[in-house]
Amino acid sequence: MIATRKCSSLLVSASVVVLLAACGSDDNDFTQEPPRADVNLDQLAGTWFGTFDDKSTVRTFEFTVDAAGGMTGVKLEGADQGLTGSITKATEVPRAFRFALASGGAQIATGMMMVDPAGAHMLYLNEHSDFGVLQKGATGPLPTYALTDIDGAWSGDTLQTAPDFTTFAHLDSSAQCAPTDPAPPDPTSQCTAMIDSVTRVISNVRMDDPAGRGRFISTFTNDPAVPPGDFAVMRAYLSPDKLFAAVWACSDFRPFSTGSPEGCDFSAWTKTQP
Repeated sequence: MIATRKCSSLLVSASVVVLLAACGSDDNDFTQEPPRADVNLDQLAGTWFGTFDDKSTVRTFEFTVDAAGGMTGVKLEGADQGLTGSITKATEVPRAFRFALASGGAQIATGMMMVDPAGAHMLYLNEHSDFGVLQKGATGPLPTYALTDIDGAWSGDTLQTAPDFTTFAHLDSSAQCAPTDPAPPDPTSQCTAMIDSVTRVISNVRMDDPAGRGRFISTFTNDPAVPPGDFAVMRAYLSPDKLFAAVWACSDFRPFSTGSPEGCDFSAWTKTQP
């Protein structure tokens, strides 16, 4: 997990500012954001649509949330999964929630959700490392995605979590992405991110899903290296409107592939500049 170093000006309650602006750094041209609002449980009410990745296939994903946090109508590729769930607010960090899913009354999965300050986009992660991105009010079909959709400036939250989602560590984060080799047949982009005080260079960003469903794969290095010699795998998933990225980044993919989030962090980024 990333070792954090907080600046004193970041020690505020629910409203936070981008780390670079708080610390006065101009190493990267990231734009300061206004304070970001927290999101309450009732703001999740509505129908959510996006994609779900079970570590192999990206499928469409949708469910409905009521004002009390009840989940119904969970569908993959339009097929109802017969699941119900409940969502609770994570009070110790902003814009984060915990959930439990059940089938026939028996719990089958727990997990976490992260949303943007508008409560309009969501990162989804369960205990099996199934990962998703959703947009409230969106409907299918999915759009056509391109590598250039990842380019631009992004900003938001990063969380680290224990395997049972009982504890969270919150970090401010941002990223700037631009093409490095835009020419076919294998175009790539590169991003520079700030995860709290850690600079992350994200290399060889490329479209990963053959169906073109908004999954991007890359490698990354951290400076300072966490742990020393860190070289890792990262994936980003874009919402249907392409304005929100749900991201996981793991220093070693193997534990995550078996359901452990240790050594990983999870980012919910809103696009701030094209």
